[in-house]
Amino acid sequence: MTLNNAIAYLRPRRLHAQIAWLGAAILAGVIGLYAWSTIADQTAFETAALENRAKAHGENIATGSAELIITKRYSAIEALLLRTAQFPDVQRIQVCTAEGRVLSDVMRVDGGEPMPYFDTAPKQAPTAPDVKVERREGILTVWFPIDAGELIGWVMIDHSLRDIVRVRARIIRDGVTIGIVSIVISTVLFFLILQRPVRAVERATAFAGKLDEERGSLQPVETGSHEVEQLGRALNRVSMRLYNQEQAILATTTRLQAILEHAIDGIITMDAQGQIESMNPAAERMFGYRAEAVVGSNFNELVPDLVLDADTVTDADPLPTTRANALQIHCEATAYCKDGSSFPLMIGLSEMRLDGRRLFIGIVRDISEQKRLDRMKSEFIASVSHELRTPLTSLHGSLGLLAGGEAPGLDKEARHMIDMAYNNSGRLVRIIEAILDFEKLEFGNAEMNLEVVGLVPLVEQAIEDHEAFAAQHQVRCVLGNRIGQADVMVEPKRMIQVVGNLLGNAIRFSPEQATVAITLTRENSKIRIAVTDHGPGIPENFRKTVFQRFVQVDTSDIRYHDGVGLGLSIAKAIIESFGGNIDVASKPHVATTFYIDLPEVQGG
Repeated sequence: MTLNNAIAYLRPRRLHAQIAWLGAAILAGVIGLYAWSTIADQTAFETAALENRAKAHGENIATGSAELIITKRYSAIEALLLRTAQFPDVQRIQVCTAEGRVLSDVMRVDGGEPMPYFDTAPKQAPTAPDVKVERREGILTVWFPIDAGELIGWVMIDHSLRDIVRVRARIIRDGVTIGIVSIVISTVLFFLILQRPVRAVERATAFAGKLDEERGSLQPVETGSHEVEQLGRALNRVSMRLYNQEQAILATTTRLQAILEHAIDGIITMDAQGQIESMNPAAERMFGYRAEAVVGSNFNELVPDLVLDADTVTDADPLPTTRANALQIHCEATAYCKDGSSFPLMIGLSEMRLDGRRLFIGIVRDISEQKRLDRMKSEFIASVSHELRTPLTSLHGSLGLLAGGEAPGLDKEARHMIDMAYNNSGRLVRIIEAILDFEKLEFGNAEMNLEVVGLVPLVEQAIEDHEAFAAQHQVRCVLGNRIGQADVMVEPKRMIQVVGNLLGNAIRFSPEQATVAITLTRENSKIRIAVTDHGPGIPENFRKTVFQRFVQVDTSDIRYHDGVGLGLSIAKAIIESFGGNIDVASKPHVATTFYIDLPEVQGG
């Protein structure tokens, strides 16, 4: 090959190499602009989110400290600041007067826990009573006014910008890495693509080159760069799509992180064996542990009452978790704090699958205050009921004497009013007795003297006790399916009370001239007592709550007014104390059956 031929052969390749380097440089510039734009957008987004959190934080503190400043309870202000300075990006919180005199100061030193740190130097507080935001040396400072009709002080909160700096560093690092890799790959691709037209030209001009050999040169044919243009457009589309997806993922992640950080309830995630994987700030405050201190520990170290069985709940289970078969637990348990103290906890545990792994999400809530209020309410009801029972019993007895004719000379209207007062006082006495009875059963104070007795005589006694009530409502009670001797372990008086309660309800809801059927059957070593009426029945939405306290059936055509909705709750508690079960089956306006299942005592 002559020198001119060699030059003609190398000239297009040198040109293509230059084009390839130029394309790679342009791509590197595009990536740099994209990284710079991403840094600017993400920094603005994160800063705005931090400002919003800081303003909300400042508003909460200002609201809580206004009254404390007025009443000069500065130690209470410090306790408030220590409670609210638990977020890791909060570096310092100060509360000062309108003139800048510091009243309370809490500071996080070297990333540790917030501690009191009183700065005696007066602060240069803002002059206008508006929220003010300052940025200085990696710190975002928010001044929030404390307003009690007039400006009485300021809340100053320092938030660290280190998370934003970390995000910027990560974007720069990823941008540089992607830029270097993209330059290398694009240079090779550009060069290979540009080689294709050169080889085609060489083949097309081979014959013409032979004819021109005497002049000792080949004239290369320059072609367009259509492939380069298409590749650039494709890279631009991919880059824009990746940018939009990253922004969407970043916004979703930030929103979810804010929700987790500000949730009132504790949120804990665990693997299939109950090993803790994450814990939100509310859970940290509840248990007294930092999240990193308990990650990897088992959940039953915090809540021993709830143990996930690793033998039955494993990642080896091939079945996908769906709403239908997912494990869900909702219960109360006792939890233990870092300092060894315990508190009642409400747990909602749900199962899910993520990336092929079986996980559990626990929503936990401290119900100490709820328990305290429930106890106060129960004690109040019991106290009031005890105080009312004695005078009401005396009043009811006196009215009974008047209604029985012990006071002669009363006219018809006065006797009617006495009868009405007597009936209503009797109803009040029954309501108070029911409340006291329920309180004893609920708190385990009711004495149960269980003994082995025949069940049939108890049922017959309950029917006999309600004969007059049934006649008053023109209803007939019929006992069928006599099963002979059937011994059960119960307290006779309480058993008659339960059957009587079911009979009373059935009679009350039955239409005139109807029949209430009471049947006894034996099945699987259990005796079933069934009480069936043909009244309006129980709507579907009431069947799950009919045994709860203070619940009464309310339909369009009838309502049970004679009580407070404790009869069935008391019946359920009594039967369960006997080791039995009570339930209901109802078809509205056809038949309603309440049934009791009790274990039979063999050889009694």
